[in-house]
Amino acid sequence: MQGAKRCAALTQRLLAFARRQALKVEPVNIGALADGMRNLLERSVGPGVELQFEIAQDAPLALADSNQVELALLNLVINARDAMSDGGRITIAVDRAKANNRG
Repeated sequence: MQGAKRCAALTQRLLAFARRQALKVEPVNIGALADGMRNLLERSVGPGVELQFEIAQDAPLALADSNQVELALLNLVINARDAMSDGGRITIAVDRAKANNRG
């Protein structure tokens, strides 16, 4: 059952990537989303790269399409891994930011 759910999610991501599926913008807990991808990300980087997570518990929800955020995070991590031929550390941080309203 879990494998079928993963396949369905992957299909949704591929359709969204191909622009055949409308974006589903809703409040998303980015920290929980990143933490939920931990195993996938760790398997994607392999043993030569350390993944470090710094997730603030008080970060507000963000209006986003969770599938697109997951795809972007996975791509960023894979690109970072590829840029570190000798291994290293990738830090994924989620924190509260304050906007400056100048004007």
